[in-house]
Amino acid sequence: MDYDAAIRLIVSPLEKAAMLKGLIICFAVMFAQLAVLHVIDVRLYNAPQDARQVASTTTPPHKNDEEDSQG
Repeated sequence: MDYDAAIRLIVSPLEKAAMLKGLIICFAVMFAQLAVLHVIDVRLYNAPQDARQVASTTTPPHKNDEEDSQG
């Protein structure tokens, strides 16, 4: 028995169709996600600069307690 005959016994045509359908659905979902991410990316790129900035917190320098008590 050669390799192709063994594969035909293991994987039926119905299973092949199911695998192909699963692959098609997988790629369709992947391209839909890429399209949504592309739209989000374009909207952020065209947004004003203020909308793209992430809130950054700056901490003021700590005062020394010795300086406060001496002054």
